[in-house]
Order: sequence, then C-alpha cells, then structure tokens
Amino acid sequence: MQNKEGQNKKPVGESASGVELIGDFIAKIFYRYLEDLGLSEKDLKDKKILDVGAGSRAFAGHCIRSGICKEVYSLEPKIGKINDEEEKIISAELNNEVKKQINFKTVRGKMENLPFEDQSMDLQCPDLTAIAMKKCKKTCKSRLMK
Repeated sequence: MQNKEGQNKKPVGESASGVELIGDFIAKIFYRYLEDLGLSEKDLKDKKILDVGAGSRAFAGHCIRSGICKEVYSLEPKIGKINDEEEKIISAELNNEVKKQINFKTVRGKMENLPFEDQSMDLQCPDLTAIAMKKCKKTCKSRLMK
C-alpha cells in the first residue's frame, strides 16, 4: 500500500516490522494515530512529545513500552473519565512500570493553559477530534516548539 507521495505505507494494525498486531489494542490505536497525523516511528525517535487530549493515554503507553521516543507527556482534562471499557483494556495490556511512567507524566489540563515551559517540546500531537485545536494551534505551536 502506498501513500500520496508513493511511499510504502503499513496497514493499520501492523508494526514497522510488518508483524500483525492482533490482540494488541494499544499498538493498533498508536499506528492509526500516527497514520492520521502523517507521522512514522522515525519522526518520534529521540523526541520529547506532548500528546494533547491524551484520552486513555494509549499513545503514551505504546511509546513508553516500546521505547520509541525520548519522553512523552499526556495532557488531558478528564483523566480517568474518558471511556471505561477502553481504559480497562489498555490497563490490562500494560505492566505496572509502564503504568507508573504514564501516570507520572500525565498532566490534568487544557491546551488553553499549558503547564509547560516555552519551547520545551520537540513534537506536539494534537487530539484529532478536538475542536479547540483550531483556536489554540498557532499559540501552542509557537510557544512550545523548539
């Protein structure tokens, strides 16, 4: 399968190595998210990432357990109140050490009032469904990005 630029594109639910991710709910969410953002694992390597509107924090979970990026922070105003069923599945797939790391780097907050230093992130991954993204995109990008 190829994208618009003629580059090979892995199907959703398939790892970079081409291994099918059947039963790995977190990885499926992760790769779908990357595809929607037009990113690859390479784009995340050695980056400090802010996942805005992190929801169940599946993105952070996969980044941490796979060692894909340098650091990942989750910004979410409704931690633990997103989707009980999804959170149970994700919690079951992560070991306690990864859960601790996710919880340590999760911040309750909104894009309009970011609790991070200016230009402290290499990459900001937006909540694809957030309507507020349009209002805050320019401000957040210019303030956080190095």
